[in-house]
Amino acid sequence: MGMTAAQQQATVDKQVQARKEELRRESVRIADLITAATGRAQRIAATEKTQMNESTLIPGSEPDMPALLAELGDLIRQARQRALRSVDVIQVQTCWELGRHIVEFEQGGAARAAYGKRLLSELATALTAEFGKGFDASNLRYMRLFYQAFPKCDALRHKLSWTHYRTLLRVDSDTARQWYIKKRPRRTGVRAP
Repeated sequence: MGMTAAQQQATVDKQVQARKEELRRESVRIADLITAATGRAQRIAATEKTQMNESTLIPGSEPDMPALLAELGDLIRQARQRALRSVDVIQVQTCWELGRHIVEFEQGGAARAAYGKRLLSELATALTAEFGKGFDASNLRYMRLFYQAFPKCDALRHKLSWTHYRTLLRVDSDTARQWYIKKRPRRTGVRAP
C-alpha cells in the first residue's frame, strides 16, 4: 500500500528540514571564515594609514635607515594588499557556493516548488540572525543568480570582487557581460548599461 498525501508531505518536510540544517551548518562554517578574514583585512587596512617616515626614526640612526624602512614598508603594504585580495576571492567563492546550494535545494523536486517561494525569506531571516548583515533576501537572490550566470566556479575571475559580480549580474546579455569581464582589468570600475 502506498503512502498517503500526509505521509508524503511529512517525508518531504523531514527532507527539507534536514537539508536546511545541512545548509545552516555549511553557512556557519563559511561565515566564520569570512568573518575571520574580514576582521583581519579591516585591521590591516586600518594600520595601512600609518606610514613610516623620517619622523619615526630615532635621532642618530643609520643614514641608510630611511631607504631600508621604505623598502620594508613597500613589502608590508604589498603583502597587505594580497591579503585583502584573498578576502575578496574567498567572498566571491562563498557567494557562489551559497548560490549553488540554494539552486540545488530548489531543484530538489516538485514537492519543494511551493516551499521555494518562501525559501529565500526564511534563509535570510535565519542567516541574518546568526551572521548579521549581508544575507538578506536580495543578496541571496544575487547569489542564486550568480551561480546560474556563472555555473563553473573555476571560470570566475579572481580580479573581480563580489561588488563587481553583483553589478555584472544586472547586465542581461551574456555576451555583454563577458565583454565587461574582459575589459575590467584595464578599468577602475564596471558599470551596467
